[in-house]
Amino acid sequence: MTIISYGCLLGAKCEKEKDYSIVSSLINNIPSEVEKIKLWTELGINSFISERLEVTKRIYEVNILPLIQGYTIKGWKLDKVLDSLTLVHIHNPDLAKEFINKHVLYSKEETYARIIEFYLTKKNPFESYDQNSNKHNSSYSDIMKAISLFSNINTDFILRDCIDSVSIVITRNSTNFSKPQLKDITERLKDVVEQKLPDLNNIKHDGYKIISNLLINLIAKEPIWDELIKKSYETPNISDKILIQSELLKNIPKSKISKETRIDLYKNIKTDLDFLESHFEYVDKVNIISETMMEVNKSDWKLVIQKAFSFSNDFEDNTDKYNSQRKMIDSIYRLDSEFAKSLIKLSDPENKDQKQKKMLEEHYKTLEVSKKITKK
Repeated sequence: MTIISYGCLLGAKCEKEKDYSIVSSLINNIPSEVEKIKLWTELGINSFISERLEVTKRIYEVNILPLIQGYTIKGWKLDKVLDSLTLVHIHNPDLAKEFINKHVLYSKEETYARIIEFYLTKKNPFESYDQNSNKHNSSYSDIMKAISLFSNINTDFILRDCIDSVSIVITRNSTNFSKPQLKDITERLKDVVEQKLPDLNNIKHDGYKIISNLLINLIAKEPIWDELIKKSYETPNISDKILIQSELLKNIPKSKISKETRIDLYKNIKTDLDFLESHFEYVDKVNIISETMMEVNKSDWKLVIQKAFSFSNDFEDNTDKYNSQRKMIDSIYRLDSEFAKSLIKLSDPENKDQKQKKMLEEHYKTLEVSKKITKK
C-alpha cells in the first residue's frame, strides 16, 4: 500500500523528499533481496509511466542496478525478478542484454517479450488490470524500440504474439503514424518473419508464418488475403490447420474476401474437426474457436458445441471434464447467455454426477452477477 500511495504522489507531482526517504527505508529494511528488487522495480515503473523520469533514473541508479549487480555476483539467476530488466533496458539496453544472456536461466525470450510489451503498451506488470494500458498512444520510437528486440526471439509462438502486439497497437492508433512510418514498420516485420519462420526447432510448417503475415497485413493492407487462405490449406497437421484457418476467419476484414470464401473456410474447419484423433482434442479446439465460428453460422455451430459438450462427459478425469465445460460456457455466455445456460443440462444427462452440474450452475450464477455489476 505504501508503494501504491507513493506512486499516486508521484503521478500528482506532490511528493516530498521525506516521502522518498520513508519509502526507501521501508524497502531497504526488507531482508529478502528478491522482494527489494521487486518493490523498487514497481516503484520505478510507476514513476516512468507517470513521466517522472528523474525519479525513475534515481531509483534505477541508486537502488535497482546495485541490487541486481549484487544479486548476480552471488551467482543467483534473475528469473525471479524479470520485470526489473525492463527498467535496466530503458536506461542501458546493452547491459540489459548482458544480464538476460548471462543471468536468466529459463526465460530469456519471455524476458525480451515482456520488455517489448512494455514499450508498446506501457502496461504496468504489477497491476493485474491496468485501466490505462489501452490508452497509451505508442509512438514510432516506441515501435522501433520494440522491433529492435525481435532479433533476440526465435520461438515461433512468442514471435507471433509479439507481432500481434505491434499489430494491435498500430491498428488501434493508426493515425499516429505517417505512411512512410507504417511502410517502414511493416517492412521490418516482414523481414523478421522471413528470417525466423518457420521455427525449425518447433513447428516446421508455415502456420505461424501465415498468421504472422496476416497480422502484418492488418497494418499494410495489401491484397494478399486470398493468398494467405490458399497457403493455409497446405498445412499438413489437421489440428494446426483448424487454428490457422480460424485465425484467418477471425482477422480478415469481411469486406476483403467474398462471402463464399468465408463459408468455405467455415465448412473446412468444421469438417477437419471430425478428423481429429481424440474427443479431448475436439473439445479443446471447439473451445478455442467457438466465438469466431458462431459469427459465421450461429445456429449450425451450436450443434457442434453440443456435440463437444457431450464428448466432454466421457472424460475420465472430473477436473478435465469440469474445466472444459466451464470454458465452453464462458466463451458462449458472451454471445448467447441462454444457450450457455442450456448446456448445463447436457453435463449430466443420466443424473450420475449432480455435483458436477451444481458446480456449473454456481459458475453460471457468478457470470450473471458479473454481468449485472458490469452494467452498473
